[in-house]
Amino acid sequence: MKSFEVYFGGSFYPPHIGHDQMLQVLLRKSEVEILHLVPTFQNPLKEASSIFGTTNTEDKKSLVKSMVVKWHESLLRRAVPGIEKLSIEWLEIDNAQTSYTCDSLEKIKAASSRGKKSHWVVCVGDDCLEGLPRWKSIENLLAEIDEFWIFSRGPTDEISLISKIDEKLRDKCCWRIMPDEIRDVSSTQIREILSTDASREAVERSVLPDIAKVFWAHLLES
Repeated sequence: MKSFEVYFGGSFYPPHIGHDQMLQVLLRKSEVEILHLVPTFQNPLKEASSIFGTTNTEDKKSLVKSMVVKWHESLLRRAVPGIEKLSIEWLEIDNAQTSYTCDSLEKIKAASSRGKKSHWVVCVGDDCLEGLPRWKSIENLLAEIDEFWIFSRGPTDEISLISKIDEKLRDKCCWRIMPDEIRDVSSTQIREILSTDASREAVERSVLPDIAKVFWAHLLES
């Protein structure tokens, strides 16, 4: 059986229940040797958000790191199987600007302890599929990995998910639809809720308690 190093990137601003479910599924897989969690400072396909009360670069870096660290601590406390395989990669956060998966993957692959011995995977939620043609150097990226794993947010079927992949990209890689259904929630949705007068409960249903404490404290300070 192949062993994989998995690249799992995202804004994680904040990390939510769906991210947590995806991470646990990946860590439990015996074929996953290393799981590289790559928090993104700024998604190039999304507008910058200041919903957490800061436009300051250092404040945002600190907040994202605090939330991801709390997430990691929660995984450890829950004794999630496979947690020893998790490697948090801060290169995009430390760089503090718009980042691209192709560039970060290249750097992580170069620094990997297994080097060229590993097979590589990029993992995303199905909400990313329609935007794939706009990813920087997407065809080169697909040529550099062995498989592309897709999680469904909410009920769907494999045919529907495959149809979301641009036809020009379908034969560029091996696509795997993960059988595990993930909670239909997004960080963007959570930020939108926070921008209204919605109740705390509406947000806390979508995030882990430890992470909620971090951003509530930050919002009170800002």
